[in-house]
Amino acid sequence: MTHTLSYFRYRLKSSLRGLIFLSVIAMVFCFVVSYNEQAPFVIKDYNNFGVAVSEKTYYDPTLGPSVALMCILCYIAPVWQFAFFKKRRNLDCVYSLPITRTALAAVHYGVGLISVLAPFTLCYLQNIFMLRVLRHATVDYSLFLPHYLFCVLFGIIMYNLLSFAFNEGNTVGDGIAFMFFHTFVPSMFCLLSNEIESDGLSIPWFYLGDLTSEYSRWIHRFTADSADYFATDLTRNWLFFWIAAGIVSGVLLFVFYRIRKTEDTGEISNSFFGYRVLIPYFAIIFILLAEELVLGMILIMLAIGCYAAYRRGFRFKISDWVIIGLMHVAVILSAS
Repeated sequence: MTHTLSYFRYRLKSSLRGLIFLSVIAMVFCFVVSYNEQAPFVIKDYNNFGVAVSEKTYYDPTLGPSVALMCILCYIAPVWQFAFFKKRRNLDCVYSLPITRTALAAVHYGVGLISVLAPFTLCYLQNIFMLRVLRHATVDYSLFLPHYLFCVLFGIIMYNLLSFAFNEGNTVGDGIAFMFFHTFVPSMFCLLSNEIESDGLSIPWFYLGDLTSEYSRWIHRFTADSADYFATDLTRNWLFFWIAAGIVSGVLLFVFYRIRKTEDTGEISNSFFGYRVLIPYFAIIFILLAEELVLGMILIMLAIGCYAAYRRGFRFKISDWVIIGLMHVAVILSAS
């Protein structure tokens, strides 16, 4: 435990300069955007004769900039903290330390999570301070805390998902590609299935953005009860799904990191959660959605190109040819 804490302090200290720089840039960006968006808007109440009898001045609580920043950081932090393990030379050095692999992963995970939540928290508090200074009396400040806590929850969920996806790549480039594709895995399945409704909530940052928009209205009491948002099966079910996905991703991140072979670093990313499944998954779904023969054949050619990039040549395995054959079957079925 002593060695782990020492390494954590070292890793945090080595990342501190970048974290401070990132936080300052984030706060400046959020300040400029929030200052420009916190413009007053007037809502008037009219009587039966169409005459305005009262009016109230409202201000945009500008929750969006800090939330958008956190979502972006969820993509940046995994690369920043785990790209270190994509070079064998670094592994030879760090694996010689008297620290278990699980502890190493936990340290980098923890510093990365701090890199996500610290700038977000500073920007969020800055936004509240700006609203207080401008004395926006219409703002219900009691709702900021539950919204902040919900953002932290979804920040952890997204960070877990993207950290797991990035670590499934044996190179930095593959890890970044996996983060992008894993973001849209649930939404692509929902597009194909007419039985599962999502309304965009199948994308994690879209869910958070949708809730943030609702909170902006609740803060001004434009809606009666904030609990109504979670009363629908759609929002509640997707919330449970993302919480479960975040927990599973976090567990798999540490399990797979502990058993990953050092000699695979820098080699072809052969993870089950990588190109082996992602290429046929997206290709077949796009083909079935296209419902056109020509477009389907173009998608097959793109998939073959992806396989060539994945295999680093045209030496395909039998399983690859089987998948390509299934793509042709999907084209025929979708076009018929």
